[in-house]
Amino acid sequence: MLAEKVIERVAGMLKTAVDLMVAELKAASTTMSTSAMQFSTTTTLYRDALHDAPANTVAGMATLDIQIRAREGIKMRQVLLDAWAPGQALLPGSANSDIVEAANKVIAVTEGAAEHRFVSARRLNNGGILLELNSEAAATWLGDPATKALFLDSFAPDATVKTRTFPLVVQFVPLRFKPGSEVDLRQIEGDNSLPSGSVLRARWIKPEYRRAPDQTCGHTILTVSKPETANLILTSGLLVCQKRVYAEKCKKEPTRCLKCHGWGHMSYDCKQAFDTCGTCAGRHRTTACMGTQRVRCVSCNVEGHASWDRLCPTFTHKCDELNDRLSENNMPYYPTSEPWTHAMQPPKPQFRRPFAGPPADGLTAGPSQTRLKQTTLRFPPSQRRPGPMAQPQGPSSPGRGSPATGVNAIDRGQTHRWGVLGENDESLPPPPS
Repeated sequence: MLAEKVIERVAGMLKTAVDLMVAELKAASTTMSTSAMQFSTTTTLYRDALHDAPANTVAGMATLDIQIRAREGIKMRQVLLDAWAPGQALLPGSANSDIVEAANKVIAVTEGAAEHRFVSARRLNNGGILLELNSEAAATWLGDPATKALFLDSFAPDATVKTRTFPLVVQFVPLRFKPGSEVDLRQIEGDNSLPSGSVLRARWIKPEYRRAPDQTCGHTILTVSKPETANLILTSGLLVCQKRVYAEKCKKEPTRCLKCHGWGHMSYDCKQAFDTCGTCAGRHRTTACMGTQRVRCVSCNVEGHASWDRLCPTFTHKCDELNDRLSENNMPYYPTSEPWTHAMQPPKPQFRRPFAGPPADGLTAGPSQTRLKQTTLRFPPSQRRPGPMAQPQGPSSPGRGSPATGVNAIDRGQTHRWGVLGENDESLPPPPS
């Protein structure tokens, strides 16, 4: 009887404990369901937050280098005026201050001018004028077609406004593509879902007369109107004539004269009285050169490569100097308000071709040729194999002390192996000359 009472008492205690735990679990489950419902109705996913958030232009530009940001801001405020006729100068004889004053008088009487005004002007060597406004809002206002037409009619009727463009190098484009055809340019926009009119022009980099007979592809320079379009092409590539091709940003290169092939000026500013060939360095135009079998570089003053060779040591040296000064050349994308467009290319290895004239022995070497010199590693005694090693003796293997010959009976000098020399020897004999 006592045992049965104990069992009943323990069973009752267990049942009470289980019922209590079940009640607690139900309460916790109800609380978690209520909290989950509140979270689902009051919170937003990171995906939705990033998708719905407006673009923060200030935060995006804050990731850009301060010097690059300043230069980009100046470019956004600039207006380039060019004459309709090539070589014609706009407002001849006027100083920069006079040009700014005349431009401000014109926009002062234009509707909607508000606080917009010009702050600087610079006359270019080709006769054009580069104006700078006081804000990006002013540049946007002047960019309106109606406002721009009114300004040009009063300021310079024989001028046109050249908009800023963004060139790209598109590689391995099929030759059946016609850069001068408006139909082909619009076809590129349609095949790649680009905005209408965003592709302005295209041209082949290599002249057609220099193509190989069996050449099927070529590189082109494609110019677009917006940096966003250029970055889209840089990241996704292009479909040209049903072929997927890829592009690179067209970087700024050193200025070179095509008349004398000197650096730092253009052909219309060249002081040289005669033309210099970029292929053979003769006194004639490059297009009229007939001595293509013997090329010579004007900049390096050596034979072996032409002045227009992309691997010319002088050209690569000046490109490296320009890249060190111009940070935009190290950016693979055109900078916009998007932070990912502010990425910088990693630095290249510090190997550079020697920037020198002809070799000391008088032999000429092209840009792709390398002069190699044989070297011999000298091992300390601790790394040599201890003890003498027997060498096979026989008609096909020369004995120790006899010169070794190769398959073409070329004398290779004495045969040496680790451990053959004495243990007190500090180095191997020098290589044969």
